[in-house]
Amino acid sequence: MLCLVDGDGNIFSPELVSAGLPGGAKAAALLNRGIMEHLKTLTGTSTKNPQIWLTIYCNLNGLRDTLINHHHCTAEEYDAFTEGFNKAAPLFSIVDVGSSKEAADTKLKGRAQHYDAFIALLTVVPVRISSCFHTFPANR
Repeated sequence: MLCLVDGDGNIFSPELVSAGLPGGAKAAALLNRGIMEHLKTLTGTSTKNPQIWLTIYCNLNGLRDTLINHHHCTAEEYDAFTEGFNKAAPLFSIVDVGSSKEAADTKLKGRAQHYDAFIALLTVVPVRISSCFHTFPANR
């Protein structure tokens, strides 16, 4: 299963990010569990051991600055969080798309188009796990 996430629009909760390495691992576990529950809701049954390939596209430096400016974490905690998330599962990744406007959207659209031909074999599921993400004011 492929899950693509706009990390600029879905920011992890400050509680997880400020926890550093273990917070990243917990975020990955919460997303994994949420995706599995969402799949069960869609299909009505539990899927046995599906492989989830989850990629979060975001401006890592921009998000770090936002979280620091809102006093949610330090730079060290943020860096440890992303490391913890990336190490938590072999197919889970946070990918830096840089600071250009709509870079995450461009990556998401490109990836979705690439897999469009394999739609029968692949499911792209939007999942919002409330315990994992935080909403910031529009003028971050």
